[in-house]
Amino acid sequence: MRGPLQAFFAKALARAASERHDNAEEMLRAWRNVFAQVLTTPAGAPQGFEALALTVTPGTTLAELGYGPEAIDVLDRMGIHDAAALLAVDRIRFRYLRGVGDKLRREIRLKAKELARLRPDLTQGRGSLHEAEDSDAVDAALPLPVNELAGLLMPRRPAGDDRPEDTALSCYLGLEDEVPAGTWPTPGEAAQAAGVDRAIVVKAITAARKSWLRKPALTTLRQDVAELLAAQGQVMTLREGALALLALRGCAEQDDTQRLRLACAVLRAVVEADMDTAQPRFEVHAHGAVLLIAAEARWAELARQLAQTADACALADPLLPPERVLKALEGACPAGDGALPPGLSAARQLRLATNASRGAALSARQEIYPRGMPALQALRQSLSALAGVTLSEDQLHERVRGRYPEAEPLPRRPQLDRLLEAVGAPLAWNEVERRYCRQQLDTGPSTGATLLSRRATLLGSRSADGEPQDAAVLDARHLERRLQQHLRQGGLLALTVEPRLAVPAEAELLRRFGPSAAGGLRRLNLEALLLRELRTRAAALKVDWATVLRADAAAPGSRDWTHLLRLVNLCLPAVRQALLTSAEPLLAVHAGLLARYGQMGLISELEQSVGRPGQTPALWLLLPGPLAATASIDGTPVPLVNAGAVAGLGEAWIRNLHRSTPAAH
Repeated sequence: MRGPLQAFFAKALARAASERHDNAEEMLRAWRNVFAQVLTTPAGAPQGFEALALTVTPGTTLAELGYGPEAIDVLDRMGIHDAAALLAVDRIRFRYLRGVGDKLRREIRLKAKELARLRPDLTQGRGSLHEAEDSDAVDAALPLPVNELAGLLMPRRPAGDDRPEDTALSCYLGLEDEVPAGTWPTPGEAAQAAGVDRAIVVKAITAARKSWLRKPALTTLRQDVAELLAAQGQVMTLREGALALLALRGCAEQDDTQRLRLACAVLRAVVEADMDTAQPRFEVHAHGAVLLIAAEARWAELARQLAQTADACALADPLLPPERVLKALEGACPAGDGALPPGLSAARQLRLATNASRGAALSARQEIYPRGMPALQALRQSLSALAGVTLSEDQLHERVRGRYPEAEPLPRRPQLDRLLEAVGAPLAWNEVERRYCRQQLDTGPSTGATLLSRRATLLGSRSADGEPQDAAVLDARHLERRLQQHLRQGGLLALTVEPRLAVPAEAELLRRFGPSAAGGLRRLNLEALLLRELRTRAAALKVDWATVLRADAAAPGSRDWTHLLRLVNLCLPAVRQALLTSAEPLLAVHAGLLARYGQMGLISELEQSVGRPGQTPALWLLLPGPLAATASIDGTPVPLVNAGAVAGLGEAWIRNLHRSTPAAH
């Protein structure tokens, strides 16, 4: 109890409010999980990352390994998206990452080191646990690998003693090639595959169950599977269970299809044998073509609800950010105490929902996308990973496939060039280098990063007064073209500007693109809008405005502050409507209250909706602050799916130098 309780109170009583639980509901859930973990974890069973490592497969995402958003972003830029890619990198590279803090480097390196220690099979190839030692005594003490467990499933007969019931049992377990690997046929399907009567199959299963219950190796395995099921949130798909079993026990077989076939057969024998015990621990339920193994029927039903929600989320274009998907999954879960099984974390919910779904998949960045997603959409969703890089054609394919492994593969050149142009990617093919290189000019609202690339002064390039044109003027011209193009194409664009230049920047934007100009841009003060709605809502609830002001001055996390946030939440629909139903493009200013009241998720919603038919055609968000590659409001990062939807307003553009200085001769 000491460890979980210490972790709970350390977070609950943290000095900084940002380090505490987000709300009372999350705090209550964490408190219950402390005791649920103790009650459901057998003595001596692996816990923490050690327990997680037992279920890791080569395709396990970085988020499922426990990496935070900052670490995932760093590894994503390195082209690392899953456990296999993480362990394939020499860890010395993690020590010398540029532009990464010591704490973040240490998190990346130590977790990779611990995973390699706990799961050497992921780095040293596939094998049996028995391959590590030559001693027969040690071999006898080790748990049997999957290939040896599979050898215990069939009755031992003399050579040439082929019986129809043995063939029927082999088909039922999925060991025969006539049965697709990774499936559990019904008795009727097994009888048809074996060419025997269904009664023979049922008789063979009944006899086999009694035999399997007498085998100590399978008895030990039943307990291991029960622990695996608990670690997976009391429910898992058949494929998940087979892969987890391979991760736990290993297998000397090298062929992927055969490994899966053997693991599914062993898992079926374990589940079937358990059904003959006084208190069965496993139930099998069907969800379409997906089989679910659950501790109770209600957990199987929960998995069905999550799967249906995942299928619905996968239809969104652009893809929903993970935060919105998790909210949708929470809505599919029943309310009340004990509604969720212990161990069903947010990352596990995403993985279970997609694995149990009919057509959804989980990306390396925890997005839900459709299996077979069109290559054009996959490329558009990967734009943030293509900014400021130089890639060969194969590297570009690998980078997109690493994010969306189940999407439609990218075509080869020259079709790939046309796709890149269609999505506005900041890459162009260099025939000399035979690589895709960063474009020198900005081509659209989704390309590049906040600061446009600086260029050296062009020798011999002179303005009208004879002065050389510098990079700031060139960048200002590129920014002007980008702003004009964004107004035509629509969408959300975050404009960062130094605080000292915020007022003249706003004036210049309205002068160039305001109501009296061709752009028709209309100014919207977010702070004034939210305060007006707060006053209206407070008056409707008969809350004195002085009370609201006192709550605003209260410490975050206090009771008054919590009441204020509830009032803010009541105002959000009106604010959202004002931002999304404008017939003219909007310039939103003074957005600080969104960060102060923890409503940054509204910007993610705007990013998904602005520019669509019937919505505000374009929205520019003016954000005073550092000209960094990611936009922020008062130090809080703006949650943008498209990292390229950010541009920096430099002083040269604000002072209009790009228009007062003629182009170079």
